[in-house]
This record gives sequence, C-alpha cells and structure tokens, in this order.
Amino acid sequence: MPVEDRAADTWEPLVAVADHAGGTWPARARAAVTLITAEATDTGQTSLRIRLLADCRTAFAGHTALSTGYLLDRLNADPEAPWPDLGPTGLTARRLADLLREYDIRSGNIRFPDGTQTKGYLASDFTDAWDRYCPVDNPPAGGGVPTVPPVPAQVSPGRIEPLGRIKRPNDSEPTRSAICIACRTPLDIDDGTHTHPGCTAGNTHTG
Repeated sequence: MPVEDRAADTWEPLVAVADHAGGTWPARARAAVTLITAEATDTGQTSLRIRLLADCRTAFAGHTALSTGYLLDRLNADPEAPWPDLGPTGLTARRLADLLREYDIRSGNIRFPDGTQTKGYLASDFTDAWDRYCPVDNPPAGGGVPTVPPVPAQVSPGRIEPLGRIKRPNDSEPTRSAICIACRTPLDIDDGTHTHPGCTAGNTHTG
C-alpha cells in the first residue's frame, strides 16, 4: 500500500538514509514502513468503528429502527464527531455500511409505522456490538447507598466528683465517733485504747 500524507513526511528521511546506505537497506526500509503504516491504519480504523458504534447508539436514542438517511443526518450533524470531515458530504451510506460490516451489522428494507418502507438499520442488530465494544457503565439503582458517617459513642451525663474525693455510698450519713469505754463520751482521738487519757475503765470523764 502506498505511504502518503503525514506518514510519508515522517518516513521519507529514514528511507533516504537507507537508499544512501545501499545494499539491502532500501528494500528493508520500505518493507518496514509499509508494515508499520498498515498496522497504524488498522488501529485507526478500529478506533473509528468503535466511535461509530457509540455514536449510533446515541442516534438511536430508544428507537427500534432508523432509516439510513436519518441515521446519517444525525451522525453528520455532530460537529465534535469525525463524520462531517469524511469527504465533501461527510459520512456516506456506503462508508457507513463498510464500517459496520466488521460487526456483521447490515442495512435492510424496513417498514416504518407511517407506512413507508426504506433502507435502514435495526437497533437490535447493534446490541451485541454495543455490549462487547462500548458497554455503558450502569450506576446502581437509586444512585447507590450513601455512606453513613460513624456516630460517636454517647456518654450519659453524670455527677463528676472533685479530684481527691471519691463518693462512697454512705457519704450522705454522718460517721459515728468512737466512744470512751470508761466514761461513755465521744473520743477526740482513738489511739487504740478506746479511753480518754485521764480515764480508766470504770471512771467517768469530766473534762
């Protein structure tokens, strides 16, 4: 296949060097250019076909069938798509058929609800190619379940005691003082004898 346009501008200096080297280099350089250019063309055509599939899905927009003329009008009306630039009149019916044939999608005679019959395409013929080459990512029904932030633990309010004092159950009741076993009156200090310093067992404390 001939190498033209930008590809030719890219490879021409390398081929010139090969020609200057002589021997088998000129033939080898031209073979390499032809092979690499063909692979790049195939890749470009594949990307173009997948773009066409996606744009056809947009054009159908829920319709079960479209006439070839209407489908072409929709495709060529998109200024962001490559179709208006594919020749003086944009994408043609023949070029459309050639690109879709790769996916075994072909036009046929279709009778539309208004009674007219013309060449067109069925959406059902695109389904397999759409699912395989340009599937749509469907979001979960209802937009998904929102993430609920964790709720911090709740602390029940209670009475906070001052540092250094721990409330005991009997703190509300007065503490009974020790009694002198001699005079039976309260002791200021109980040193373990359970008596006042001036008392002995059997005496009465008067001070």
